[in-house]
Amino acid sequence: MTTPQNTVDDPHATGTIVIGLVGTVMFLVVVLAGIALYQNVQYYEETRKIMSGGPPREFTDLRSEQLAQITTYRMIDAEAGTIAVPIDRAIELYAQNVESIEAQARIETNAAENPPAGASTEQP
Repeated sequence: MTTPQNTVDDPHATGTIVIGLVGTVMFLVVVLAGIALYQNVQYYEETRKIMSGGPPREFTDLRSEQLAQITTYRMIDAEAGTIAVPIDRAIELYAQNVESIEAQARIETNAAENPPAGASTEQP
């Protein structure tokens, strides 16, 4: 009985090392080029923003108008009785509503789990 012969030679260590080193160097060059490109674009973008003197006037006017809308009371629809409240007050009202809903749910859960003495637990 004969044993099978290995007809494929092992890879050469020198070639593997050279390919690994070349690949690593190429990877580092690409990464460093990407970093340099990003920093260059960032520098020019910052310079452009500084030279332009800030946002256009229409954007600052729009922002002021929007801030006024969310920080003051105002009438939306007089016939329907719809008003706008400041956002801070709306958040407070919403939180109070959620708390009352949660409290009501706890009461209902406790009542269902612990019925009063003499109460029937059968459903009609």
